[in-house]
Amino acid sequence: MASDPSIKEFYTIVEEPWYEEFYTIDNKSDKKSTSTIMNQINDILLQDTDEEIISSQEEEAIKATEKLFYDILEQEHSSSQNQQNLENLSGDSNDKQSNDRGCSSGSTSGSICNTDSSYDGFSLTASQIQKGTEEAMKFVPNIDEFLIGSEYNKSNLFKNKIEHNDGDEERASKQSAIFSDELIRNETYERVLHFQGQEYIEEVISLRKLMLQEKEDEPNENKGKKFKGSKAVVKKKNEKGLRGDLRPLLVSCAQAVSINDHSTANELIKQIRQHSSPNGDWSERLAHYFVNGLEARLQGTGSEIYRKHLSNQATAVEFLTAFRACFVFCPYERVSIFFSDQTILNVSKNASKVHIIDFCILFGFRWLSLFERFSTRGTMPPKIKITGVDNPQPGFRPAKRVEETGRRLADYARSFNIPFEYNGIIPKLEDFNINDLNIEKDEVIIVCLRPSQKLGDETTDVDTDSQRDKFLKTLRRIKPTIFMHGVENSSYGTPFFDTRFKEALFHYSSLFDMLDSNMPRDNEERILLESKLLGPGAINAIACEGSERVERPETYKQWQARNKRAGFVQLPVDQEVLKNMKKLVRKLYHKEFVLDEDNNWVVLGWKGRILFAESTWKCNDA
Repeated sequence: MASDPSIKEFYTIVEEPWYEEFYTIDNKSDKKSTSTIMNQINDILLQDTDEEIISSQEEEAIKATEKLFYDILEQEHSSSQNQQNLENLSGDSNDKQSNDRGCSSGSTSGSICNTDSSYDGFSLTASQIQKGTEEAMKFVPNIDEFLIGSEYNKSNLFKNKIEHNDGDEERASKQSAIFSDELIRNETYERVLHFQGQEYIEEVISLRKLMLQEKEDEPNENKGKKFKGSKAVVKKKNEKGLRGDLRPLLVSCAQAVSINDHSTANELIKQIRQHSSPNGDWSERLAHYFVNGLEARLQGTGSEIYRKHLSNQATAVEFLTAFRACFVFCPYERVSIFFSDQTILNVSKNASKVHIIDFCILFGFRWLSLFERFSTRGTMPPKIKITGVDNPQPGFRPAKRVEETGRRLADYARSFNIPFEYNGIIPKLEDFNINDLNIEKDEVIIVCLRPSQKLGDETTDVDTDSQRDKFLKTLRRIKPTIFMHGVENSSYGTPFFDTRFKEALFHYSSLFDMLDSNMPRDNEERILLESKLLGPGAINAIACEGSERVERPETYKQWQARNKRAGFVQLPVDQEVLKNMKKLVRKLYHKEFVLDEDNNWVVLGWKGRILFAESTWKCNDA
């Protein structure tokens, strides 16, 4: 394989107008798809700014209410003092003022308790208290507004339906008064996250130039650390430790942990910690997270660490910042979105309704380029209905993220004049009900499942279908026009710890090495990816068992067998799309990225190891 080009040679490569051909397929322009996605990321990030402004407005409203009460209190206090002065002058104050704060007799029509309530010299009448309460309630959102449009049914599903046609949005539910749909533009977010298609290409090129320059400037002593798939070159630094690959120590430590040899395991953990770091090279960073997982498993604290991670997951800003970084340094997200968009366009050329069922909707950013391509293909765009499936979020509003995603997608669909409907649900994937999908007979149904490694645990009963097989058979009953399946390709979902650890070590070695080769070590987005996404995933696979071990990936060949057993037939890869995606990867990204086709799967790998795979399926009786 050819070596990396020099910086001068790289300038020559990137100046070629190759990307014009990539962004033109079937004479339809797709140049703005990246811009559309980045615009949405920008809008999502800006919502945090909106919430801060809304919080400030709420504080001002509370202050205004307090001022209203104080005005009433002061007015009554002044009136009370004037009355008391007059009574003192007449000598009748002792007869007219009661020292008892209990119930006072009124007219024959009834009596009121604490009609004259005194507190620190201030007096309020019942009518004034009622008036102040009514004024205060104007600033307090009705508790019912939190629940309107989010009905909770017996299957533990939250539903939120948003619909508009011909650019007019008809919301089937009112939104809470404390949330605002208005997005305020922030110069910082605009500068960092909002760039058009050509700017995206230029940023990828800029990152590659930076990494090439760093490689040329790297001291010769650091160039001995090499990564070759599952093999490594290890260099001795001194008698006390290793310099280079720390994986042999990790494997030895895992073996000691598996047999509960605490003495040996603790000694190896101590040695690994001396040479691991969350800010070092790929091997040191990998060792940092893996040794944390081994120590947690040894001490029996894996579940505790995992629950702590769940309560401190990546925020919307952090997640989308990480996604943007992936978009720039790794071709997988770009290829996946382009692949799915083109597939949907091909199967819905004459459709009037397209129903997309996304089992990992998250923030919905992957569908924006599809909106734009539908709006520019020259024919009347179909009505698009998206059913977004997401995990319940911690806190008082478990459906918050899936609902906000629906409002955001509706706003973007309106901007492209796309008739749109959205339905958000938050079931456990293995237990979802087909009736909650609101499927209509005349729809082109697109089922999107990616990633799929978090689907439930395997059964121990050989005569019973696993939860994954049951889920796929349920998808089969939907009878989708197209089933798009994306997988993380690895084998560390096995229940046997020794095998699982080694497979996880090989898989995460590729991911950490890929980051090390494509992003600077002090890059904030890289640190975010490792600390909030990769690291916790590795720790979960190593330290947790049972239902709390949610990272259970399988190879794409294993998923291929499952899909066939469930009643799906695999479709061939569009060779024209594959050709253009290969050109994108070859011309723009690192030479060690691999994009190819295997058994009708589009596979993407790093240094010969396949990391991700995508394929399309249809029902076997379609």
